Amino acid sequence: MKKHLLVLVAIGIGSMLQAQVSKTLKLNYPGNVSYLLSTTEKSTVTNLTISGPIDSNDFVTMNNMTNLQVLDISAASCTRIPTQAFYGKKTLTSIILPTSLVTIGESALAYCGLTSVSIPSSVTTLGESAFYQCTAMQSINIPSTVSVIATRLFSGCSGLLSITIPTSITSIGDGAFASCSSLTAINIPTSVTSIGGGVFTDCNGLTTISLPSSITSIGEVLFYNCKNLTSVTIPSSITSIEMSAFTNCKNLQSVTIPESVKSIGEMAFSDCSGLTTINIPSSDTLIGEAAFSGCTSLTTITIPTSVTTINTDAFESCTALKSIYALSVEPIDLSKTYSVFLLVNTSNCTLYVPQGSETSYANAIQWKDFTRIKAITQTNSPLVNTLKITVAPNPAKSSFIVKSNSLASVNVEIYNSAGSIVLSKDVIDNEPIAITSLPKGLYLVKMISENSVTTTSLIVD
Repeated sequence: MKKHLLVLVAIGIGSMLQAQVSKTLKLNYPGNVSYLLSTTEKSTVTNLTISGPIDSNDFVTMNNMTNLQVLDISAASCTRIPTQAFYGKKTLTSIILPTSLVTIGESALAYCGLTSVSIPSSVTTLGESAFYQCTAMQSINIPSTVSVIATRLFSGCSGLLSITIPTSITSIGDGAFASCSSLTAINIPTSVTSIGGGVFTDCNGLTTISLPSSITSIGEVLFYNCKNLTSVTIPSSITSIEMSAFTNCKNLQSVTIPESVKSIGEMAFSDCSGLTTINIPSSDTLIGEAAFSGCTSLTTITIPTSVTTINTDAFESCTALKSIYALSVEPIDLSKTYSVFLLVNTSNCTLYVPQGSETSYANAIQWKDFTRIKAITQTNSPLVNTLKITVAPNPAKSSFIVKSNSLASVNVEIYNSAGSIVLSKDVIDNEPIAITSLPKGLYLVKMISENSVTTTSLIVD
């Protein structure tokens, strides 16, 4: 029995010793790694250290070493790791790169077993998908010598816990951090002027993010399926929110869209089932197809006068909607779109419209499906109640003033019954606004502050 135990122990120790086999090579000429390793070493060496010049042939040899785990080429001389140099090499858990390195080629380390990588400051280019699907990698640095985060660079790095983006970066390519599901936060510097589509798709660990004021568009599927994203800060530089930008962000509860946004693309916020409120800015002209479809917790929405087009299924399955504020004097034409309010309970959801426009909405295609159409007044407008903005006197003859207890200045726009703007003026609190040029009648007054839009009716007598 003792002999058997001794044999087993001896085998175990032998296996442990065999598990780690180190080899050091010093090259005088590139392309010699294959000649300096025996056939046995190519299949048994786990830790390899190389100094001297190396080339693409040497990388082929290293990649074919079946048990290579740790590679130290810090003293090697090369400027580029070739395309797909270590593609799919799951055994490789550590690599120390040379200080002469300038470029890491496309997919060079994709599907590797790397846990961390230190990229030297000599590197200026990281190729597309260079670290794609390195699922075990928890940390990596981007040197300040790099200006572009390439397409799919870190996509699928599901173990990545954190990353710092240096101020040298000016653009982030499509899908750069897609499926980095362990990433909980990321800071994007203002040096970044372009963020591609799907950059954070399926980043389920991401809870909050602030976008820099240097970008102008939220790209397609940018935050698609970020199920734990609860808040996002959208800067006033943004002019468009593209297709499916926030689709299926189920824990997103509220979003403030700045006044700079002119279009909300199709499915932009679809299936954001936790979204309870959202503002559509007065600069927006388009609500895309299915833009808010499936927002089953959305209770109220305001459609400003700037919106001229609402596409098919825009509010489909917004089953919790209790109030819609349509601010245009004339109803937006929905005759060429379909199912804008499909599955909205049009019997229980109240449609609020400008005073005097009730009949127009009651006869307009799709708007007429609402059985409760009421005029917007100072008592039922949540915006007025919150901001406490009033106009006086009302009715007015020659002038009126805007009163507020919270705003120093406001932009005032006045629309006639045809929905055309007849006056626009920036005013400070209690500054008189002359209306002697306006014919008698009913007008819609829109007051625009930095973060809010308020509307009310004005009678010119």
